[in-house]
Amino acid sequence: MLRRQGFTLIELLVVIAIIAVLAAILFPVFGRVREKGRQTRCVNNLRQQALALTMYAQDNGELFFPRPASGTWPAYLAPYHEDGIYDCPTVTGRGSASAPEYGFNSHLLGRSLGTINLAAAQLLIADREPTVDGALLDTPNDVVFRHLKGVNVACVDGHVEFVRLTASNDAGEAIDVARLVFEPYPEPEDVAWKNIKSTSDNTSANLAVSARLSMVYGSCLSAAVPTGWNSGAMSTKAFPRNGYCTFEVRRIDDAANVLVGFSKIGNPVKYDSTSIDYAFSLGGYPPYARPLQYAISGTWRQTMDAGDITFDLNSPLTIERRGSRIYLIKGSFTDGVVVHTFKDVPTNATYRIDAVLQNTASGGPIRLTRFRMAGSSVTY
Repeated sequence: MLRRQGFTLIELLVVIAIIAVLAAILFPVFGRVREKGRQTRCVNNLRQQALALTMYAQDNGELFFPRPASGTWPAYLAPYHEDGIYDCPTVTGRGSASAPEYGFNSHLLGRSLGTINLAAAQLLIADREPTVDGALLDTPNDVVFRHLKGVNVACVDGHVEFVRLTASNDAGEAIDVARLVFEPYPEPEDVAWKNIKSTSDNTSANLAVSARLSMVYGSCLSAAVPTGWNSGAMSTKAFPRNGYCTFEVRRIDDAANVLVGFSKIGNPVKYDSTSIDYAFSLGGYPPYARPLQYAISGTWRQTMDAGDITFDLNSPLTIERRGSRIYLIKGSFTDGVVVHTFKDVPTNATYRIDAVLQNTASGGPIRLTRFRMAGSSVTY
């Protein structure tokens, strides 16, 4: 008579160990997959909230609602949505219009849609802790990163995106790195200049703010006399917090060089290649390809993060201060591409806009045009 042989204890232990290893590998994967599903539902909730906000504004003179006297902000949107869109599936499963799990950016309360200049970057709604007291986002730290170390945010133009938390675990830095705007930027204005001088004679003879050019091209700087690092100017306003400046190069010849960027107020302008803290380094020098480079505290002609690239005449360049970073952008603020990032910029400093222009005997005039700035600027 045949006897059936069972598994030995060693075999059973091996099988159990294999199952345990597979479980340890697969369970976190299943957990992330489930969270991704919840995150997708959260994205749909935000899209519907953004749509409801847009419809509310259109029905109320293009204005967002004022600060709630009592209750929460979704109370204003009751005719435009179902109550369930304020429940984030990652949190309690009990979110509602009276206790929403999303926050509205309080800096947009009562604001007109027409005064929001950067709709695609302006943060409108984001994940927030459940609350019955207004449910507003007063600072970036009110935003909650609850989706796999990230947060879903909706912007004024209606799109929703995922913002990942940075290594510092700072919500404000994560929003800055994503180049989203928390406090709305004001309408851009022309840059006004002061201390317009030349190293050769300490006058403005070699650098001009041309009234004729300004009528056509806005705020302009034009250097004509060939005397080396000869001319410079500084803005009359500075950025204590976030802000940006755009400009265009209209003319730059083969032996000319330009630095445009940010310097701490209080630092002297030396009108040479060492004078600006964080800057674009622009040249028409050989091989005449107009290389786009950067300068930091006097170390100029450095290759961008994006590699060897050039700039185009009469096309915008942008330098932006955002938290502890300064970005050099080829293009406009809204449509440009970041080509270099200065990290660990002191956040307790106020930065002005500086321009330094070099011309030599073999080069013609330098003309920089359309200087515009926007942000939390102050006159100093």
